[in-house]
Amino acid sequence: MSDDNSLLHQAKQLIDERRYDEARQILESMPHNETARSWLEKLNQRVPQNSAKRNTPDIQFEGTIPMLPQVTAALKPIFSRLGWAGTFALFPAIFFGVTMGIEYAMLDGNSDIFRELNIVYLIVVTLLTAINFYTISYLLSLAFPKFGRNQLLGIV
Repeated sequence: MSDDNSLLHQAKQLIDERRYDEARQILESMPHNETARSWLEKLNQRVPQNSAKRNTPDIQFEGTIPMLPQVTAALKPIFSRLGWAGTFALFPAIFFGVTMGIEYAMLDGNSDIFRELNIVYLIVVTLLTAINFYTISYLLSLAFPKFGRNQLLGIV
């Protein structure tokens, strides 16, 4: 019985460290123990098999765009401070600004649209776009208080 308790304690430590596959192996080695079977059932429900392979250091970002760990390490603090709604607002704004800059460069500023454009205009438009998207996500969260912003944006 003391061996089972020490194995259960070891499995709990592994679960706390998010090393689920190793904890699963320990729990599977004790089919006679009621507690181990219960924990294994809960672990299989909450965490799919081989989930530890998804938490490798090469893939550190929860987004849909794979990035190098160095880029992820630089961007993650920014995104965690902005929250998902802020990130949702930031990307379209950046893409809009970049697109406008590319169009301006491709047309060499000869188009009527770009005669009066300059970098200040691009920055202002980018900031206004970010504010608009953030405001929309905030208003959605007020309109549907039962759901969090992450659920409204389809993130969870």
